[in-house]
Amino acid sequence: MRREKTSVSREDYLKAIWEMVQEEHEPISARLAEELGVTPPAVTASLKRLTRDGLLVVRRDGRISLTRKGSSLADHLAMRHQLAEKLLTEVIGLDWTRAHDEAERLEHGISPEVEKLLLARFGAEGFCPHGVPLQGGLAKLRRKHGAVALSEVETGRTVEILCVSILARGHASAIASTTRP
Repeated sequence: MRREKTSVSREDYLKAIWEMVQEEHEPISARLAEELGVTPPAVTASLKRLTRDGLLVVRRDGRISLTRKGSSLADHLAMRHQLAEKLLTEVIGLDWTRAHDEAERLEHGISPEVEKLLLARFGAEGFCPHGVPLQGGLAKLRRKHGAVALSEVETGRTVEILCVSILARGHASAIASTTRP
């Protein structure tokens, strides 16, 4: 499994768009600039390159969607990030609350060989330290367990927190289920 050559910036854009979709936020340029801490012109230039490479589509209304190729690559990038989080927490012993930021740096350097070893050690059907499935992300929790954002749950309702999602630039959200998984 040869890893396609890609830049850190390109990976960050794809993963940020993927995360917005996972969180059910509409990916638009302004939100992307905020999440990545870059200027709107930088976003515009990157989106043009990603569109040219067949990884996303920018509609006339400004909404961004990943192509099948872009979505597949973004899923893979997210899994590498989660594998880095598991390595940091389960092997090295880093506290789970600090794993996201450290994994942001490590995820770009994981070779196909190391990725394969990490998958063998942790299992492809596992979860990151925050409770997000390694494959399928938050969408899988919604599909399989009827999970919703904690902010959508009625006050006073008993729920089970399934995951605490850490997004780009340290934003967090919780996903809950009113039924046990």
